[in-house]
Amino acid sequence: MGDSAITGSVVYYNLSSGAYEAVPNAMVSVTIRNSYDNSVSGGFSVAADASGSFSMPCAGELQDYYGTVSLTSALGYLSVGPNGSTSFVYPQFSCNFAANFYMDSPSARVFVNGSIAIANSQAFFQRGRSMVPVSYTAGTTTAYYLADNDHIYIFSTSVWDAYGVFTIAHEYGHAFQEKALGGITAPGNCPSPHYLDGYYNQACALTEGFADYHAIVTRDTAATFANQIKNYSSSFLFHVNADGSTQEGAVAAFLYDLTDPAGDESFDAVQYPGSYLADLMHYCTVTTPLGPRRALGVDHLVYCLEQTVAPSVSNVYFLTRTPLLKASAENHAGLSPPGWNQGAIRTLWLMALYGQTSLAIPATCAASCGGGGLTLTTSLGGPGPVRPNQLCTWSVVASGGTAPYSYRWLVNGTDQANNDALLTMKSASSFTVQAVVTDAPGSSSAVQKQVAVSSSAPSCFQ
Repeated sequence: MGDSAITGSVVYYNLSSGAYEAVPNAMVSVTIRNSYDNSVSGGFSVAADASGSFSMPCAGELQDYYGTVSLTSALGYLSVGPNGSTSFVYPQFSCNFAANFYMDSPSARVFVNGSIAIANSQAFFQRGRSMVPVSYTAGTTTAYYLADNDHIYIFSTSVWDAYGVFTIAHEYGHAFQEKALGGITAPGNCPSPHYLDGYYNQACALTEGFADYHAIVTRDTAATFANQIKNYSSSFLFHVNADGSTQEGAVAAFLYDLTDPAGDESFDAVQYPGSYLADLMHYCTVTTPLGPRRALGVDHLVYCLEQTVAPSVSNVYFLTRTPLLKASAENHAGLSPPGWNQGAIRTLWLMALYGQTSLAIPATCAASCGGGGLTLTTSLGGPGPVRPNQLCTWSVVASGGTAPYSYRWLVNGTDQANNDALLTMKSASSFTVQAVVTDAPGSSSAVQKQVAVSSSAPSCFQ
């Protein structure tokens, strides 16, 4: 029996196709024990091939096989649990035996879809990451990736058909961004659930927009939303009268246009490698009032793509950017793809985010992201220096933009929870007072003042 083999196939029932299908690359691990005293005499692991089949050499008579088939990628991609394994025992007389191993169907479906997306991701972006654990659980909770424990959570509503294909590729996009692109530095305040055509903030739009884009470039039309994102810029399916830099669908469409074939749309004259975009997202930084920051929104990424922060852009577009994170300079780390063309890049983001092909006051968002073309400005009035622990008042005056205004005051960076044009306070030591004014459409302007504290300062009550 020593020349014999034990063979098997790893399969699952695909509810989408209504048939049993193979599970490629699943791991089969075996411990060999002596039949008489149960002592361990050996062991090995084999991987199912592309057809889900595997073969194990027979250890000979009086040897028992204790094995596990697990949804752990032989290529080091991902591992699906908690129901992603099945155990078996082959007693000594089982050489030349063949069997099918039936895996938990939804867990196997997540594994199969994830394996395809990850292999395509590595090929497209020329970057990889360590194995990511995935948990499948029955339930209606929205799928998500948790960076704290580097874990993807998939639920029964996000497994089958094109939506399941999209979901696992989208969530792996988050995991890829976290470990292969330097981390999710801009998670933003994304609601759950969130939608392609929802307006949230620039951080949320970049994080979710990249995950959407990742799903499309790794699974193409097998994934839900592929056609919407591919045709977004030319059909304007999502943004109307608003700032596309705060919408994940618009950001996903822009990223897709950067790497899809040139000429597929009249305004699209570029096709850059996915590796270039991945490198840029990893290394791009911008200078802000708070210091250097990695890209916290598509506006920052645009500056690195254009290799400049042009006032003709920063003073007219992306006006929903908070002033403390507004870029004054960029560092694209010397990255330039073959055929780099600033004008062609500008045309892409203008079309995807604002529906324009040349610089102008954004007509599509005049009422909500540029204050009708008016720039919101602020001025801060109040004493300085002041006496220790004496109540004094500072005021902020806003002009431009679109009323009504909302107000936020910070002292040494701490929010004072005061939505008023006046701030009254006292302090025993010197401090910095800052006022942030936001108009009705969401444009913001900030002004600050350093205030010294001295016993010889004039009284605030003079």
